[in-house]
Amino acid sequence: MRNKLLTILMVMFCDEGFRDHVETEFHCFYSAIRDIYNDADGDWDEIIDEVLEVARPYIKVVYDELEGWY
Repeated sequence: MRNKLLTILMVMFCDEGFRDHVETEFHCFYSAIRDIYNDADGDWDEIIDEVLEVARPYIKVVYDELEGWY
């Protein structure tokens, strides 16, 4: 699950089109990541752990969407 999340995060930061798509289609997932990232002090382990806790239900769905995107 952690590897899927890291892949999603990497693509979201690099691909504006996918980021916009995720924000539109998966607003709860995107909002959770954005809020956690904005509140974190740059500690990526903390960010990833919090996102895994909050957004776990969406990770597989968004990852499947990512595979279809490319």
